[in-house]
Amino acid sequence: MTIISTEQTESAEGTNPSELLIKEAREASRRRRLGWLTVFIVAALVALLIVALVVGISKPTQQIGSGNKNPKGSAQAILPCAATAVSISNGPYVGGAQEEDAHSLTITNTSSNACLMSGFPRLVVYGPTGRIIRFSLVHHATGGYAMTSKPPKPFALAPHKSAYVFFAQTACMVGAETTTSKVALILPKALHPSKALTLLNPIAHCIGQSASYANPIAISPIEPTVRATEDYHS
Repeated sequence: MTIISTEQTESAEGTNPSELLIKEAREASRRRRLGWLTVFIVAALVALLIVALVVGISKPTQQIGSGNKNPKGSAQAILPCAATAVSISNGPYVGGAQEEDAHSLTITNTSSNACLMSGFPRLVVYGPTGRIIRFSLVHHATGGYAMTSKPPKPFALAPHKSAYVFFAQTACMVGAETTTSKVALILPKALHPSKALTLLNPIAHCIGQSASYANPIAISPIEPTVRATEDYHS
């Protein structure tokens, strides 16, 4: 009589080929499901990252300006004032110190949109023949007249509103001089001069001993008020 142990029977049953194939197939299926799930999660993360980058790039930056809104309510950028969008005129009157000539000009926004003023203009002086006369421009008072020493601050010039600029020079006391009254302004960030105008009082181009201190023209930044162009620190 042959006796078969229980352990041998269980071992034979546990190594059934069909059961091994079924277990292996289940394990392969589970691995495939995990693989697809991993691919889906990675794809979703990449899509979220792309959306975040696109939204971050397309988000509008804050603009300097008056805060005007367009019809849709988004902030409207304010561009620098162009020479073609403003008019230049004499005044208001300002008094210079003794032996000094002072001038004030009014810059009016003639367009239908606000524009940005920021900084110092350049003064263009035309001689009697129309040729440009070169003057040194300085941003501080060279005589006893009142001119601001504060650095310029940007501001929005609303449609049909005005800004102001002040300039002055010391009189030519010793030497020959050529006088002229026709000037134009090159606005900050602009490339071309404004339309020329005739000053109420002439500018003198000095040749001789007084030239070193008479020819420099002191010019203020463009300011929203006449008072701001003067030497007030309050």
